[in-house]
Amino acid sequence: MRTMISIFAMSLVVGAATVPVRAATATTAPSDTTVAAAEAIGKPLGDLSLPRATLVEALVTLRQRSGVRLTVNWDALKAVGVTPASAVAVAGRGLTLAQALDLTLTRVQGAAGPLCWYVHGRDIHVTSRAARMRIRQAGSFQPVQPGPSASAPASRPAEPGVQFQFDATPMTEVAAFFREQTGLNVIVAWKALEAIGVTDQTPVTLRIDRPIPVAQALDLFVQSLAPTAPPTAQVFWDVEGNILTITSGEALNRELITQAFDVSDLLAITPDFAGPRLTIQRQTASEGGGSAASSESSFTSGSAEPTPTGTGDLADERARREQQLIDAVRGAIGEQYWQPAGRGSIVIIRGKLVVSQTRLGFKLLARSLGRR
Repeated sequence: MRTMISIFAMSLVVGAATVPVRAATATTAPSDTTVAAAEAIGKPLGDLSLPRATLVEALVTLRQRSGVRLTVNWDALKAVGVTPASAVAVAGRGLTLAQALDLTLTRVQGAAGPLCWYVHGRDIHVTSRAARMRIRQAGSFQPVQPGPSASAPASRPAEPGVQFQFDATPMTEVAAFFREQTGLNVIVAWKALEAIGVTDQTPVTLRIDRPIPVAQALDLFVQSLAPTAPPTAQVFWDVEGNILTITSGEALNRELITQAFDVSDLLAITPDFAGPRLTIQRQTASEGGGSAASSESSFTSGSAEPTPTGTGDLADERARREQQLIDAVRGAIGEQYWQPAGRGSIVIIRGKLVVSQTRLGFKLLARSLGRR
């Protein structure tokens, strides 16, 4: 059953976050005339009308209108079916740069996954949501170029992990360290943390001499703050979009999320059919020394009807597997987080496992399976 729940968790923990090491910047240095992205994202661009454009044409237009350099991870976009020639239709009045980017990336035709943008240094980076949340970027960032060459950026080695030494370092400085390493917007829910005794001056002592993935470093960091406390009084991290949030288990235990997962393959039962019955007829010697003839076939086959366990008991066996899967998920999170003591519920409907649980519950499930 452990194997079954582990396979299920690969799809269940889709909200379990991974964090990228800071992405490589564009290969060309910004010019003196480049406008800093942080200063420009809230400024109006005016009206925008691109009824029939390619993605690269739309991005070049935004770059020219704003003065901000845009860099695009074309490898990541290609992985979700997007190329420089992908069609996009954008129109709006009084848009800011941020609104224009949001509108453009949501209007790309043929995208198999969400696209996103974020500010890093003076540049705005465009990539896929999956690549943004990946621990190690697979492709390099390149400046937007209006031509075929933009679709084939030079590759680079994967980014290394992080190493550090915190010696009674205030937590606010540790948060700043992870902001710099990930390039994400880091939000620390100080009020939620203060409720469990963690403040911006709480000292952190942790040493990592060799590079490790950022997600693992974050795990070690938050677990060092309240290692023996119950889950609601522990510290957790979570990534959603371009935001890394550090908060308490109690805060994560407030919002109820419902997700459905296809587990029909885990519950499938193959009927146990009986194989053919083979009978060998032995020939006996006749008085004249020859072989006695037999009018019967040497081999006979039996019925291939299913055994009783393959018919009448199939429904019972399926019900047993469903309950086994439900019990495994409940146990991995903890019975206190399910109704009636908690808020969570779980049921299987037509091969779909429907789970209603808090973010804390999903975090505990990921932790029990050694995943993030």
